[in-house]
Amino acid sequence: MDHSTQQARPRRPRVRRTPPPPDLNIQFRDWISPEWDGIWTNGRYLFLPGWRAGFEPEELRVMFYRVQTVGRLERDLRQAQEEVQERAQALFTVRDLLREAQAKINALTARNDTLERQAEWFRREIRAAFSCALAGPDVAALVRPAA
Repeated sequence: MDHSTQQARPRRPRVRRTPPPPDLNIQFRDWISPEWDGIWTNGRYLFLPGWRAGFEPEELRVMFYRVQTVGRLERDLRQAQEEVQERAQALFTVRDLLREAQAKINALTARNDTLERQAEWFRREIRAAFSCALAGPDVAALVRPAA
């Protein structure tokens, strides 16, 4: 078999097997309380019920840090969601205020247009009346009623 053409197989990661408890194991139920039944250490690893392998202190620190980080990130996410809801509500309020203001502007514009049409009509009427009055000899009768 030619070893130069053969590719090296990737190594499988080593899996730590749970060793039987040695003589110097510490059972936490005896030390702390009965709630810690099944948790023990051999001085190097901490063994938990339901887990095949023990945990090194660094692994426990990393898991604890990740749990804290996840909790902090979840809290930050909730705060951000609440802030988004508040800002969305504020935007809806501003939108409603803008709609109300636009409706008032439209009503005032319509009223202004009506008043301008009325003013133009009165201007025409006054011009027509004065043009007729100035053209005729009886201007005083238009201004003062007959007694």
